[in-house]
Amino acid sequence: MTKREGIPMSSPRGWLALGIAIAAGCAGVSRSLVTPEVELVNLAVLGASTETQRFALTFLVSNTNAEALRVQEIRYSVRLAGQGYLNGRSSVPVTLAPTGRQTVRVELETDGVASLSTLLAFVQGPDNALAYELTGDLVLGTRPERLLPFTYNGEVPLNMTSRN
Repeated sequence: MTKREGIPMSSPRGWLALGIAIAAGCAGVSRSLVTPEVELVNLAVLGASTETQRFALTFLVSNTNAEALRVQEIRYSVRLAGQGYLNGRSSVPVTLAPTGRQTVRVELETDGVASLSTLLAFVQGPDNALAYELTGDLVLGTRPERLLPFTYNGEVPLNMTSRN
């Protein structure tokens, strides 16, 4: 048996110490987390060309857990009116307060939508709402990285802006 500094791993005390260390490392985030609800609450067109479109998306993230969650990034895929996908990720970490809600805004340039005129043909009602399907993962700022998958279907207003 070789012995390094500390407790030898061949002894029961060594295994107990390892188990305690692993448990302590996992104590930062509960295993019984409820995935926060993520919905798209605003979609703004920032610009469009014949090849690409620029959008600003605003997500509302609702944490129903009794503990704060540090979200390193939101990885998302939004299908708009069955006409194309907006795929991306947020770039700024956020901390969700226990039982709190927070908005997260991201900008995206994509060629994943056929055209802006095609999308406009699918807007409904006075809010110019578009049906959407949202899927993705909340990436928690833990070691090892922990993913909380989410899905949401709804309608979002399509806002036209002139920002370039």
